Amino acid sequence: MKVFINGQVFDGKTFSADTWVWVDKGEIVRTTPARTGLPGGAEPAGRVDANGGQGAAGRAGDAEPAGPVANGGQGAAGGAGDGHSYTAGDVPGDVPEVIDLQGNYLVPGLIDLHVMGGSGIYFSNEPTAEAVESISGAHLRYGVTSWLPTLITAPPETIFKSISAVRQAMQRLPGNVLGMHLEGPFLHPEKRGAHKEVLLRKPDDALLDDIISEGKDVIRVITIAPELFTERQLEKLLESGMRVAVAHSMVGCREAMHYFDKGIGLVTHLYNAMRQFNSREPGLVGAAFTHPSIRAAIIADGVHVDFEAVKIAQRLLKDRLYLVSDCTFIDYPFDHFEFEGVTVYNKDGKFINEEGKLAGSSITVYHAIKNCVEQGVCTLEEALAKATSIPASIMQMETRIGVIQEGARANLLVLDKDLQRKQQWLNGLPVNQGDNLHVTSGN
Repeated sequence: MKVFINGQVFDGKTFSADTWVWVDKGEIVRTTPARTGLPGGAEPAGRVDANGGQGAAGRAGDAEPAGPVANGGQGAAGGAGDGHSYTAGDVPGDVPEVIDLQGNYLVPGLIDLHVMGGSGIYFSNEPTAEAVESISGAHLRYGVTSWLPTLITAPPETIFKSISAVRQAMQRLPGNVLGMHLEGPFLHPEKRGAHKEVLLRKPDDALLDDIISEGKDVIRVITIAPELFTERQLEKLLESGMRVAVAHSMVGCREAMHYFDKGIGLVTHLYNAMRQFNSREPGLVGAAFTHPSIRAAIIADGVHVDFEAVKIAQRLLKDRLYLVSDCTFIDYPFDHFEFEGVTVYNKDGKFINEEGKLAGSSITVYHAIKNCVEQGVCTLEEALAKATSIPASIMQMETRIGVIQEGARANLLVLDKDLQRKQQWLNGLPVNQGDNLHVTSGN
């Protein structure tokens, strides 16, 4: 058992400065108000005034986590909710570990539904369980505790090898690897981006049936160009349980609305690899803006999408917009790499192919959150939700991940007032112990 005290707790929607979070056996077993939620309703025995000079290392009342980085102070209020900080002596019962957050933010572990690689590994090049584990470790360092390995357009044998690899990784890393995102091969050649044209395919019943049969327990999201499908093929895909997303498509606004009405619920990397908005043909972008049930992913790196365009999307979509990284590599300097005969170059942190088309990003969703806050796209709460509770709800896992509530996995991240990472936990186990958390034995 461990308990987190003196923090500003983001439950997936809002901050609370007066909440203790109790963790046992990899799960959040309860959250309680610091003063009134103690077992038996007891008052804490050793409460320390926030202005006093004794007790825990660091005082919640001294911290101001909602400083300039938090969108001009629009984040959580600084300090403990009742004006006091607490010590291990205030925690009743035999709690082996008391973690003093010192006024820092405690947020759910981050979720990324579109990850192609990390460190020096590109999943489409190395579709193995070991590669998935290595990529997972690279993103975990940035607080990403749940994610989808993403395979771009590849030959059928690579698709099935990837499904098997991700299935193994899901068993080895439960709650961390959620499944797989299949981006291709059923994409429109005119909007292929960095996908290799010779590998693109029109849907055929045999391959589609095999993908559904082999991947129904693994593929959580599949990105397609729906105009390539027959009505029956699309119905089959929608009935499979996979979440169907649109991108790399030439559909116009009215066509897109038709597909959305039929049950397609997601748009992959909004603005990229799709028909843009204009006054005579609003395109897929316009349909995403106007259809009430659509949720759209966006790459907030300032490269794939200008931050002013991210602001427009946020203004129109609000909590229907969520963050993804579309990450190719992070923290790995290289000049170029190859995939299925395509060469991708690293040009000052931009990944481009020989045609100059973008081939993924060099950020994680942690960086996307910081970008949104620092660029004034949205508040800290809104940015965090776009990488926690919103993608969790898309995966229909909103009671298990992306939230801090009873019954959720203890996937947790501590951020300071400048949104610097201090510590993270995966299934209740610490990862990369930070240097500014006061951890002590309980009573």
